[in-house]
Amino acid sequence: MACSPDRLYDGRVNNGQATHYDTLNVAPDAAPEVIDAAYRALSKKYHPDLNRHDPAAAGRMAAINVAYEILSDYGKRYLYDKQLQDAARTRQQTSSQQAKPQASSWQPRQTGNASSRRSSAQGTGSQGAGFGFRPFRPFSAQRRSASPFRNLILVFILLVIFAPHLIGMVFGMLLNPHGFFPRPSSAALFGGKKTAETGGYVRPSIAPNGERWPAIASYIPGYTIGNDKGASEIIIDNTRNNADVFVKLYDLNGQEPLPVRFFYIPKEDSFSLKDISPGRYDLRYKDLDSGLLFKTDAVALSDENGRGRHIKMTLYKVTYNISVNEF
Repeated sequence: MACSPDRLYDGRVNNGQATHYDTLNVAPDAAPEVIDAAYRALSKKYHPDLNRHDPAAAGRMAAINVAYEILSDYGKRYLYDKQLQDAARTRQQTSSQQAKPQASSWQPRQTGNASSRRSSAQGTGSQGAGFGFRPFRPFSAQRRSASPFRNLILVFILLVIFAPHLIGMVFGMLLNPHGFFPRPSSAALFGGKKTAETGGYVRPSIAPNGERWPAIASYIPGYTIGNDKGASEIIIDNTRNNADVFVKLYDLNGQEPLPVRFFYIPKEDSFSLKDISPGRYDLRYKDLDSGLLFKTDAVALSDENGRGRHIKMTLYKVTYNISVNEF
């Protein structure tokens, strides 16, 4: 239902004027979805473009827009409802004073028992003087506090479920504290990794010279790179192993084997040694996860017409095991 514009812009209940709720034809406690739907329907019905021959169409549409602007905003709607409630209370008080009879010694006889009279009086007061208007309130104001008995029941159920476990944990901590708080191992203290198959081996967190292990396959800082006057190249393939390795290139040309290059290769990776001088060499490497030591067969490198040899050597765990002294 739409009313004339001069009664709708103000939107107050005063001397019979219509409210914004009347303009949108919705109840005072209508949900936001109902207000949106009512506005869309009225806009289609009373839009001036669809009622060009009706001079009052523009005024009706303006009133509909004003009503929707107020009622679609939570804060504006709450203040508007308070205004309506205050106006209704004022009218009630005014009408009560006008209808109040003159003081008299005669008192009307009260009917009904005392409990019914009390409930009637309480009901009238709780409805806000009986205005017949329920103001809209935000969702936070409509929430009701949970019953304290319900909370107590929930706490009791949780205690019944978890109390045996808590008691068991307390007794377990008292009888076997190390079971709950184990002592740190040497591997944890020094950054190493302990493996079962090597009987207590701890993976070193740094290289033998005190440098950190490189993040990628490369020479280890601090070691010299020897026998670098040739043109040969060896590609070391560690792609078939699931462990990082510490590798040494040994020169076998002298009376005693001599390590000339030191490098690190992560698991499933490879590394290339370039500019190797002519001679006989082998590779000796350490599995950093298990601590086991291995070496490869010897290989001969020679510079033929200044080109050198280019070979690939794959690291296997089935090659020759060696002792610590040989490594």
